[in-house]
Amino acid sequence: MEDRLILDFHTFRRNELADQVVAAMQEVLPGGLFEDRANCQTLWDEACWAIQEPEDLAAQRAASDTIEQFATAYTDGISTAELRLHAYLLTDDTDETGLPFADAAALTEDIADLVRERAAGRDLSDLEIL
Repeated sequence: MEDRLILDFHTFRRNELADQVVAAMQEVLPGGLFEDRANCQTLWDEACWAIQEPEDLAAQRAASDTIEQFATAYTDGISTAELRLHAYLLTDDTDETGLPFADAAALTEDIADLVRERAAGRDLSDLEIL
């Protein structure tokens, strides 16, 4: 039963954190990388376009790094107790007492992966310049 509670909490919280990352990126103006190909109004638009741009690996990497930086901003303030709950599901690393380490990096990567999945799955037809 405890495992199910931890999984339910982790799933709820990771979605909440991913929502916050996306919302924060939607408040930032884009850098203009794709202004000749896409009508990006926000950094989130630009990141989605870059993630889905198969020929531009540098843009994909930059978008991925940006997403991770935003995710870090939202995981840095999480309590040790909460980090341990997430780490219970995300890593096999434990301290000398058998408890999972409070691994903010593992949670950051998990949140960033979820945001990248959302970016990769987003319909970009509204951004296309015809």
